[in-house]
Amino acid sequence: MAFFAVSLSAAFYFKATDTSNEFYNNQYKFTKDVSEILGRIEAGFGERLRHIDEGTKGLRDKLENYDITGAKKEVEEKQDNVEKRKNEVKTTISDIMERASLPDEKRQTSCKNLKMLKKN
Repeated sequence: MAFFAVSLSAAFYFKATDTSNEFYNNQYKFTKDVSEILGRIEAGFGERLRHIDEGTKGLRDKLENYDITGAKKEVEEKQDNVEKRKNEVKTTISDIMERASLPDEKRQTSCKNLKMLKKN
């Protein structure tokens, strides 16, 4: 009976050791696979984040190098051109009205009509 008890306890010991080793082996494989998957995911996100960072860096560089004074000068020049054109149109209209052989009343009504058209 003592041999049976010793053999039974030895069988329990070896079976428990095998089960424990199998559990830890499976745990190691699972942890290894998960870490590899996470590494691949991180690499994919890292690449995308790098592209986004490069894009924002390019925009930041463009904004930092943008010449505001040049743009202001350009706007001022265009406004001056518009004013010159307006003055030219006014002088041309006044010259035409002076050359036209219309009575003063018709000339004034024509000027009023032109001003009304200009407002619309």
